[in-house]
Amino acid sequence: MRMKGFIGPAYQLQTVNQECQRCINLYPQINELQTAADGEIGSLVSTPGLRLLTTLGTGPIRALWEVSSTGDLIAVSGNQVYRVLADWTSTLLGTIATSTGPVSVADNGVQVMLADGPNGYIVTVADWSLKQITAEGFQGANTVTYQDSYFIANIPGTGEWAISGGFDGFTWNAADFIESNNNGNKLVAVLSNQRQVWSFGTQAIEVYWDSGAVDFPFSRIDGAYIEYGCIAGQSVKRYSNTVIWLGGGTNANGIVWMAQGYVPKRISNHGVELAIQSYANIEDATAWIYQENGHAFYCLNFPSANTTWVYDISTGQWHERCYMGADGNFQRHRAECHAFTYATHIVGDYQNGCLYALDDNVYTDNGNPLVKLRRATHLSVDGKRIYYSKFQLFALVGQGLDGNPPVGADPFVEMRYSDDFGHTWSYGTTRELGKTGQYANRVIWRRVGQSRNRVFEVSCADPVPLVILGADLDAAPGVS
Repeated sequence: MRMKGFIGPAYQLQTVNQECQRCINLYPQINELQTAADGEIGSLVSTPGLRLLTTLGTGPIRALWEVSSTGDLIAVSGNQVYRVLADWTSTLLGTIATSTGPVSVADNGVQVMLADGPNGYIVTVADWSLKQITAEGFQGANTVTYQDSYFIANIPGTGEWAISGGFDGFTWNAADFIESNNNGNKLVAVLSNQRQVWSFGTQAIEVYWDSGAVDFPFSRIDGAYIEYGCIAGQSVKRYSNTVIWLGGGTNANGIVWMAQGYVPKRISNHGVELAIQSYANIEDATAWIYQENGHAFYCLNFPSANTTWVYDISTGQWHERCYMGADGNFQRHRAECHAFTYATHIVGDYQNGCLYALDDNVYTDNGNPLVKLRRATHLSVDGKRIYYSKFQLFALVGQGLDGNPPVGADPFVEMRYSDDFGHTWSYGTTRELGKTGQYANRVIWRRVGQSRNRVFEVSCADPVPLVILGADLDAAPGVS
């Protein structure tokens, strides 16, 4: 009997007795034709591994940016700003005043502006020089964007945002700013989307257009007022023709939103929201987006909680991405920021100066085990005892590595289960996934006991591709 619900997302509710699903370093891929064997709707596919490209200083990597006019990569590592070329060699352009915290970047093709909160800097593309913005009218910026010849920046700790001079990031007039229309609405981010400026406040969001007015060129759009705020400015990201952010304020704290026009659509679910709202601090959340293999992923890091949640925009499902720590516990994913440059998805490490490629053909995190885990739904039949004679995992088998490396030549998958709703777990037992070419290998556990409620969990730490196609049970209910 094919086990229903084995292919699915991360979804754990307030009590694990009700739902305790986890999906770590795996994401659901829907079978759009719905023609899979036994009616399975899809599979679980491994997330990409991390392949080291280069190391820039001691880190952390605070920003990555592809220059729009040249395709060069700008990277900020600690207090150092680098230009990175396609062969992954780099040139130090200079230093900035701060060493930690996110750096926001935008460019106009001629100048690249970097903002680290208290300061702003300009990289002039013609000579790759780095200079600090010293204009009296510049008051710092947490986020910066570019539109219609202007660099646009929020003024930290206020409800205001300002614009630079036309085509000149060094020039800032103290009078060229606008204030939020909502009292107490401290701005945490600005973003240009579809040639409109979105200003994200803690209590509300406003949208502006370039009206060309003499005193200040941008004007509010009537009706484009969203009464859900943003709690983390670095969570604001643009994808296609929309924006995504982590909500803040009385009505939206800890909810993830995606705009549909000027209407916010809730894309987080109760399981994700319960997790987010349990964290002591979510104001430091950061995010990055990438698209690959027909999926678009919004990757949301919670540094204080040491956790990463990922929303698949294509399927509407959530999963976790984790790095296996030396203590054997899952940590947040290593990637803090992202750029698609030189036909490579490049991410920067939040702890050191490493730049990695996200690589579907790499099955470790820069040599560290990339552990894939699926914890499925509860199994029960009207409270009756169920006797399990067989549990079979359907997966991509026969993918062991060629030769005789220390790991991966004879890969294993581990299974364990819980008979008390997910509170405690059995010891794990392993089965072979198959050496190279053993494509008919069967992954079966026999005589796996009985329970009134059971949750199965499988995991794999070996450096091989893992695709889970489903699970099969031979089980029979008792009479009571």
